[in-house]
Amino acid sequence: MSTGDNEISRLRRLDPSPDSAPLPLVRTHGPAALRASAASVATNVTPAQQSLRLLAMLRSLAVPAQAMATWVAVNRAGLEFRVGTVHTLIALQAVFAVLTWLRLWKHRAPVEPREVLMQVHADIALFGAVLYFSGGTTNPFAPILAMPLVAAASLPRTWMWLTATSTVVTYLFLLRFNIPMTHPLGIQEVFRLHSVGDQFSYLITTATLAYFVHKMMASQKAHERTMADVRERQMRDDTVLSIGAFAAGCAHELSSPLTTMSVVVKELQREVANPQRLAEDLRILEQQVAISKEIVTKFTGAAGRRRVDSVAAVRADEFIECIVGKARTLHPTASISLTLSSEVPPPTIVSEETLRQAIGNLIDNAVHACPIDVQVHADWQGNDFTITVRDHGPGFPPEAMHKLGRVIFSTKGPSHGSGLGVMLTQVTVNRMGGSLSLSNPPGGGACAQMRLPLNDIRL
Repeated sequence: MSTGDNEISRLRRLDPSPDSAPLPLVRTHGPAALRASAASVATNVTPAQQSLRLLAMLRSLAVPAQAMATWVAVNRAGLEFRVGTVHTLIALQAVFAVLTWLRLWKHRAPVEPREVLMQVHADIALFGAVLYFSGGTTNPFAPILAMPLVAAASLPRTWMWLTATSTVVTYLFLLRFNIPMTHPLGIQEVFRLHSVGDQFSYLITTATLAYFVHKMMASQKAHERTMADVRERQMRDDTVLSIGAFAAGCAHELSSPLTTMSVVVKELQREVANPQRLAEDLRILEQQVAISKEIVTKFTGAAGRRRVDSVAAVRADEFIECIVGKARTLHPTASISLTLSSEVPPPTIVSEETLRQAIGNLIDNAVHACPIDVQVHADWQGNDFTITVRDHGPGFPPEAMHKLGRVIFSTKGPSHGSGLGVMLTQVTVNRMGGSLSLSNPPGGGACAQMRLPLNDIRL
């Protein structure tokens, strides 16, 4: 008997039901997807980087302002204090400002909140030292000591309060310990100049706070908009990828009935003289056409529905039993066993068509390798939904292990498979945040294990 006759004989025993309702398409977005979305914002300015920029701008403004105030205090107001030491501290602040700008421009390493914390405390220490040598809290510009808190606003709450505590402690220290400023005309002139300086200090502090708070809020809103755009783009890309994977799965499924129809057509050409066999072949051909139409309808229907309308819930055990049941129908001569082992009740998961196709591909490959004693095992212990498919065939060729799931590669030869099955399964599992492992057990045969995070597919 020819190969075509064997195929026809097998198909005459096969009577799949084309009326089974297709499982709806759904795409679940788990934490892994969102983390990938956030990581894709390579060019976006982070809050910590924006805080360091604001700190560098504050330094750039503070250095000339302090130098000018020192000049006015000495040459116009006639105040006496440690001018040389103050000039040295101002120069040190200028060096810090230049180094910070160079760090932002030249180094592409991300700015960490810890770095901002250290730089803020460096500013508090340097400006506190300036105040110490110029009158302490009697210096009219002492309230500016709280200005670094603006740059620290983006830090974690604990570090923000640490910065505030450092500012208060520095202020209390300067309240008791400082080198006072003096004036030849006495203390009354010092207080008069202090009153004038208070007015300028208030204007400078208010304007600076208003500007930098506005800049920080604008930066934060821009960052949030960017992240929202990335999440939206990721969801859109995932939807397109889901439909693409589903379409590829449908094409892979179509290959089987189309191959059968090709064989039947060749047989029809030889059996025109036998009306009885011709009727049987026509019935098989009609079944395969119905299956092909079902697959196409399933795809077009899923692609035309909105994601929110396509979500369906099913128990994990019912989901895997449905897949194994269909595999038994498609392979009536194969021996396929299913084992469900778990000490906890089956969770309710999303019924996704691409996941059904992925598991079905593993079972099909196992049947093609050896239809005797194909074992399917499902487990939902802990946070994983694990599906294991094992056969007792020749196993995976060692030289092909690195290709399976990565490229279109078939171990069955061009006449028995397209090589899409394992790759589509790998794409689907990766998209759902899971993993697929292929191995050759010590007892012989091949083993494919799919592990999916329940948090991403649970409803």
